[in-house]
Amino acid sequence: VIQYSLESLYSKMDRITSNLAINKRITDLPRVRVNQLRRDHLSSSQYIRREMLEVRPILESIPETEVEDIVAKAVSLCGPDISPSDLDSCHRLKRPSQVILKFRSRKLRDKVLQGRKTLKEKTEKLKNLGLGKIYINESQSIENNRLSFKCRQLVKINEIHSTWFYNQVINVRVRETSRSTKIYHINDLDDLLGYDVDECLNKL
Repeated sequence: VIQYSLESLYSKMDRITSNLAINKRITDLPRVRVNQLRRDHLSSSQYIRREMLEVRPILESIPETEVEDIVAKAVSLCGPDISPSDLDSCHRLKRPSQVILKFRSRKLRDKVLQGRKTLKEKTEKLKNLGLGKIYINESQSIENNRLSFKCRQLVKINEIHSTWFYNQVINVRVRETSRSTKIYHINDLDDLLGYDVDECLNKL
């Protein structure tokens, strides 16, 4: 009788566990779908920036009519010869010292990006253009900008070792010797670190 009761109890527990697992999957479906839609939106908003670079600082004293020509000459110091005709657009952002460029060719943009390290040796040529030390970076969507900022905060409080933005994607390394992980959404950070990142950073 006792054996039968135990078997009956175990059977009921198995059914309850199974039902709970099914209910969890059903409950999680909308969340998973919403998260995927968010990721798709973030990818789309970043994808349209694939031909763009941002350059800073470009002195506000430089007349607006000369900005495109000067910036084209500055990025040409990275290797490829860039003329204003190679650009779809060039204008200052909300922060006037920051200029955004949209190239007609993704390959040309990538060559500039690859050669930006050589700018360290071109200080005199930059000076001749009326510029000091400049930085050239991939253009990030508003959402990725916010996410990158959170990653940099995590570096400051030693929760992760490093973070960088490359080829349109945020990357993080939790420890110096660990492999890098691509971050597309705040949930990716939560899953990687095992806690609510926003809640952690809000306490700072």
